[in-house]
Amino acid sequence: MKLNFKNSLLITIVFIVLTLVSFFIISTYFRNKIEDLRTQQFNDQQLVIAEQSASSLIDLFENIRLQMISLSAISQAQSTALSIEEDKLEIFNSYYGDFIIYLFKTDKSGKIIEITNKKYESVLGNDISNTEIFTAPIISNGLSITDDENYLGLDRSIVLSIPYYEENVYSSLDPLSFSGVISAVVDIKNIENFFNGIKIGSKGSIWVIDSQGKYITEPIEEWKEISKKTNYFSWVKENYPKNSDFINEMIAESSGTIIEDWENYGKTITAYTHFMIGSKEWILGISTPYSELKEDIVSLNNKMFYFMLSTLGILSISFIFILLLLRSQEKTESKLKRVEVTLKEFGIESILETTTNGKIDIELNPNNIYLLKEKNDSYAAELFVSTLNKGYAGLGMTRDNPKLIKEKFKLEKTPFIWLKKSKNKSDKSSLVNVKDLQKIMFDFMNHGKSVILIERFDYIITQNEFKSSLNFLQSLRDVVMIKDSIIIISLNPNSLNDKELNLIESECKDISNIIIKEKPKLPKDIFDILIFIFKMNDSGKVIYFKTISKEFNITKPTTSKKILELKNYGFIEIEKHGRVKSVLITDVGREFIK
Repeated sequence: MKLNFKNSLLITIVFIVLTLVSFFIISTYFRNKIEDLRTQQFNDQQLVIAEQSASSLIDLFENIRLQMISLSAISQAQSTALSIEEDKLEIFNSYYGDFIIYLFKTDKSGKIIEITNKKYESVLGNDISNTEIFTAPIISNGLSITDDENYLGLDRSIVLSIPYYEENVYSSLDPLSFSGVISAVVDIKNIENFFNGIKIGSKGSIWVIDSQGKYITEPIEEWKEISKKTNYFSWVKENYPKNSDFINEMIAESSGTIIEDWENYGKTITAYTHFMIGSKEWILGISTPYSELKEDIVSLNNKMFYFMLSTLGILSISFIFILLLLRSQEKTESKLKRVEVTLKEFGIESILETTTNGKIDIELNPNNIYLLKEKNDSYAAELFVSTLNKGYAGLGMTRDNPKLIKEKFKLEKTPFIWLKKSKNKSDKSSLVNVKDLQKIMFDFMNHGKSVILIERFDYIITQNEFKSSLNFLQSLRDVVMIKDSIIIISLNPNSLNDKELNLIESECKDISNIIIKEKPKLPKDIFDILIFIFKMNDSGKVIYFKTISKEFNITKPTTSKKILELKNYGFIEIEKHGRVKSVLITDVGREFIK
């Protein structure tokens, strides 16, 4: 199928429809993908925060344990009835006074014998021998953490305990040397305050439970109702779907993330990790409503959407641009197809010459119209013949008899048209009407690599009016730009006024200055003006028309005429400065003077 405007329009419509469908499919896919990736990234971030928070809590309790060991160490001179040394206690309080409510010590029977906070002196003498506070450190021979069951005067606290012995060594293999426990009472609120510096988002909640599901720390303000429950898992069960595996999964896995729909909070992400504090296994979790992520995901999706939309716009504009180019080319091709006068009617064939006699060695590029401003010389013809030597099929249109040109340049196969009026309508060897010339040239260029000579274009102008001739030249330029062809035009510049000559020059590449081979014979008065311009330019001065009129005492019209003649030879250039004009000598003019 040949690609034309109609076909390309259909292809473009199909492309746009398919692109739009693909756009929405890909957009939906990537929106879901972005949501999944961002959620996974958020899960990983929250899990890292949970693990770091648990690690920080472990480090805190370990440091407290080490300080409590320091408090339990005694010298051999002391009796078994230990007293906590004030200097050591002062050091301990400087580090952990804001975290620990008070310290107490028991004897080996489990009776509380010393306490550091007088506010809680009511617990002195209490027997805690049957509680974990006393028994757990004996069993583990190290740090033990137990929950306060309100016999130490607090509703929400945990107790850190270590054993102490009669010797100055922290632990002993001989249970008979056991002398009691030293314990630190920690308010749960202080642990919650410890988590305040951890960034978990604007709506997130950080919490701690033990391995049995018993609630340890209280969530942030938005989740306060959880604190009313004695068992965190019980609260979760009430808010989760009945078939949820959330609880079992948290107990079974040491760490991970879970995404579930909570009845009161909607989609919620929970990152959790297990960790050991002494002999206790706790679970630290961070629960964040999915709405925390929503704004970020929407922002990413919008960026992706606008990127894809801009890409779609660029592709659509590119296709429309190509469509317009095809439309323009189709219009040009249609002009060629409407040619009624064929080359065969004029006996013209596109044939390469075998030998030619051109002497001008200048490289001309296809897709251009070249202009030579000359009066009587045949530089254009010589350039045309030289181009034939480079593999171009040629067609000549000359004011002189083509027979003479063929003989001069030894051309045998190149066809010519004689630019003259013929009374005999059947005479196809001579033409001057621009419509017929246009049809022939279009058809000739359509046959491949070619060069066309139009000698004395000024004659065509006189026979067809300037406007028709200019339109003819403009249509030639439109076609030659898309064909592997060259057009060479020569004209007498004195036959046109400045405006007409400028219009012709705007459609062509003027190579007159390059082609001039011999020195023209200038009248003395014009040569003197050229010398004057040369000297003034070399001294760095700008020469205006009025400067020349004043210097040579000539009228303004005479000045313009003489300057125009110098310009036609390529010796000077004319520049406009508002309403005034200046002249500048060219390299050709300098060479001429030398």
